[in-house]
Amino acid sequence: MRLNDDVKRSWTYLFFVALFYGIMNTWRAWAMSNQTLKRIKWLSLLVAAMQTEIDDIDASLSALEKAGVGCRLHTVIEYRQMVLEDQKAVIEKRNAIIKRISRVDDELYRKILVGRYVDGMSCEELAEELHYSNGYVIWLSKRAHAAFEAIH
Repeated sequence: MRLNDDVKRSWTYLFFVALFYGIMNTWRAWAMSNQTLKRIKWLSLLVAAMQTEIDDIDASLSALEKAGVGCRLHTVIEYRQMVLEDQKAVIEKRNAIIKRISRVDDELYRKILVGRYVDGMSCEELAEELHYSNGYVIWLSKRAHAAFEAIH
């Protein structure tokens, strides 16, 4: 059977997805190694990258099914399920960090932690939103980080 260009691209894509997934697994292991605030940014990026990967896998599966290529689709489907499970674990980890942020007593500290680490805002953006100076927000950020670290 001769494969058309779409099918060849789909199989090539899936090969590179598998290669990328190996790299992503290393990144995921690093990002999930502990509950630090800086890692939540990476976890958020990882969730988005995994969702894009899942969408691309679905598109490739659809192209392969339309072309009548049935062999090894179960392997791709199993791989997709593995990515979904990994994405769920990353989301749970991210939610655990957000829950830990919510246990910080000071409301202003929580706003700063959520703004900086969940929403990815810069100190300048937070200063503008909270109507404080940039230096004061940086100082508050250090205090908020210390309050977060004190929670077990």
